[in-house]
Amino acid sequence: MAILNTQVEQNATLKVLLTPGQICLYKLKSHDKAAFKLLYRMYAPAIYGSISQKLNDTKVADQILEQTFLKAWENISSYDESKSKLFTWLLRISSVLCVERT
Repeated sequence: MAILNTQVEQNATLKVLLTPGQICLYKLKSHDKAAFKLLYRMYAPAIYGSISQKLNDTKVADQILEQTFLKAWENISSYDESKSKLFTWLLRISSVLCVERT
C-alpha cells in the first residue's frame, strides 16, 4: 500500500492512469487485508444469495461463502481482469464449490 502511494506521488501521470478499480486490484494482489475486507463487504451478500439459491442449507451456504473468499485470497494472483469482472470470478469460484458439495 505504501509502495503504491510512493509511486503515485513520484509520478503524477500515474494518478491519471490508475482507476480506483485498478488501485483496488493492485492492493488485492498485494494481499492487502483492508482491500479484502472491502471486497467481502461489497460482494458477500450477492455471492451468498447465489449460493443459497443453489442449496437449501444455510450452514453449508455459510461454509461455501467462507471457502469462496478463502480461495480468492489464496488465488488472487491468478485473477485476470481481461477475462472477467472480479464479481464474476468470485461467482464462478462459489459455483464450482457448490457443484463439488452436491
